[in-house]
Amino acid sequence: MIRTPAQKRRKHGLGNAAVGRTAVVLYACDEGSRATATATLSGLRRFANAREWEIVGEILDSTQLTTPLDVRPMWHSVREAISAGRAEGIVAPLNHTCDDIEEGRAELFDWLAEHAAFLTTARSHVCTAPCPDPGVGRR
Repeated sequence: MIRTPAQKRRKHGLGNAAVGRTAVVLYACDEGSRATATATLSGLRRFANAREWEIVGEILDSTQLTTPLDVRPMWHSVREAISAGRAEGIVAPLNHTCDDIEEGRAELFDWLAEHAAFLTTARSHVCTAPCPDPGVGRR
């Protein structure tokens, strides 16, 4: 059976995932202070480490979340890591990759499918005050 390059990458990625060697790049936008950005990346790092994923890059974009992906200064680094096969996935906070905008989401997911890659979103919020009890307010 002749396999396409995308099928070969997918098979290789599945093999790596089975032994916990999934390579990912962390990506976030920096709309606020440097401390907030550092906390966001730290949360993403914890998320990836909990899954025993190999972090091959941490990319912080200094732009507004409303900026389209293709005009963000650092998005090309994310695309290059996926295209070159150094990363199999992207870990980002919710809505940092335009995944909340219909047109942007479709384009991004099509591109990821072409490269047999994935996007996972993670909550990276760090409570600076005591976090509310998750059971409070539930019946």
